[in-house]
Amino acid sequence: MTKRMWEMLVEPERSIPLSALELIVHQGENLKIPFSRSDLINDINEYWSTFTKDMALRFKDRIRDALMRGDDEAYARAIQHISGISSMYRLNGASLDNTRLVLNIGVTDFKEYIGTTQRALQDPSFRTRIMNFGLEDHANPNYYFANPLSTCAVLVTADNYVPIGLRGNTVAIYPNTHHIIGGYVKINEDKSTSFCEKYIDLFANMKKELEQEIGVTSPDITSVDFLGIARNTITRGPEALYFVQLTLTRDELEQRWKNRARDKYEHRNLTFYPKAELCCFLEQQKGNIVPSGEAALTLFMQHYQ
Repeated sequence: MTKRMWEMLVEPERSIPLSALELIVHQGENLKIPFSRSDLINDINEYWSTFTKDMALRFKDRIRDALMRGDDEAYARAIQHISGISSMYRLNGASLDNTRLVLNIGVTDFKEYIGTTQRALQDPSFRTRIMNFGLEDHANPNYYFANPLSTCAVLVTADNYVPIGLRGNTVAIYPNTHHIIGGYVKINEDKSTSFCEKYIDLFANMKKELEQEIGVTSPDITSVDFLGIARNTITRGPEALYFVQLTLTRDELEQRWKNRARDKYEHRNLTFYPKAELCCFLEQQKGNIVPSGEAALTLFMQHYQ
């Protein structure tokens, strides 16, 4: 039997409507690597260089096509996807008291994420070493990981189908693996000069992912429930999990994905499963589904079937 690759950090007894969830955010530490661990800083930078080279090779056809068409915008998007460094929330801790969710959040970035979280998936010896560093220095095996907070959502159409994608080979992590819709929570994308903890809205980023990856907009959503926060036991990455009920039918949602989703390439295929078949899907695809997606689907079945 395949071992489960996720654990719950926050798990409500029952799902919580997003409108009833009170979010309290405390400012926490960014990733801090001391001089005594300078070898880890070198490792992160070296791995980032290797990653960008690999991504450039994976994007070479898209870059070539953009250059041949003279499409400067498509070329720039490809380069940004390869080497752009965005800021993300770093989850240091989380707790739930009834409907009050308290998060301790710092800042990390895409390079730190690739150099620690993504590398941990590819390199078990590195994962063990960095966890041991955290235990030795801070009694916390996750201390030297970027711990970027992600979100993902189980979508249910008006005719009770759940879309599950097969990720493309140009995504930064888990290529060619089944997953639901989701992404990393980026910091202050509006670049507000007065931004602070009280303006953090985890689901606002989820709505952007829904629109960009599958073409769903706010009027298409009838309800949102919070399912909890899970940690990937391999990458150590935390992820907020949601259930989103849509007004769209299966056919309407598929057309949105094909015709309106800017980032539809992130999934090279989208398959729709009746709710009753999700259990079979999880059994059949064990080990070939992103752990946070498996966690969200498992909790959804517990609460709604």
